[in-house]
Amino acid sequence: MRQLYTQALLYQREVSIKETLARASGSGAFSLQEPAMPPDSLETLMLRRRADLDQARRALGEVLQVEHAAQRARDSAEARIVAETRLAAASDSDSDVERFARWLPRGQAALQAAELVLAEAADATTHQRAELNLVRQAVAATETLLLRRQEEQRASE
Repeated sequence: MRQLYTQALLYQREVSIKETLARASGSGAFSLQEPAMPPDSLETLMLRRRADLDQARRALGEVLQVEHAAQRARDSAEARIVAETRLAAASDSDSDVERFARWLPRGQAALQAAELVLAEAADATTHQRAELNLVRQAVAATETLLLRRQEEQRASE
């Protein structure tokens, strides 16, 4: 279930990145150049970029929560294996050891599944951090354009 949730988050972020890049370039393809706009629309662009930054920060918070939950699930699965191993080792009963031997493959499978979910969540976090950095760069570029325009206006006065 968590794996499906993680995959849905990844897909949603990928779609969000593509939509943001398509809007920013105006053509649907990624472009490192600022779109050509009349000077008065720079403030509008800056508002949009700041909204994108807020959204990217929220999205990072969400994937970090998923990653932390996945880490806790992995730690729990590992702790259960350690606890069950200690109980079986301390037991004098052959039935306890046999029960542990039957349970261990399920415990290991649960740990492997938790590790897979954790790896996917970590990938989603890395992806979201990269998206946040791209948005931060877009905000910085827009701020630079606004400062240049203000300097040009001051120079012409």
